[in-house]
Amino acid sequence: MDQQPFEIEETILDKDLKQCSTCGHKQEIELKQRTYNCKNCSLELDRDYNSSINIKAAGTSALKKLVEQPVRAA
Repeated sequence: MDQQPFEIEETILDKDLKQCSTCGHKQEIELKQRTYNCKNCSLELDRDYNSSINIKAAGTSALKKLVEQPVRAA
């Protein structure tokens, strides 16, 4: 059986550049700052929880792309 390779998108998470999980705004944040305060939409959230939401969204998006790839007949 000949299987077609599929693409996997690599997401690099920069520890210093944080993205708002609500509006997508990106801003610098220091490691010592434990609360994420978005300067764009005023979201206030634990920084680790905000990051986990972004990681989940990236993983879900990657899986969706993989599932939506067309299947070739054998």
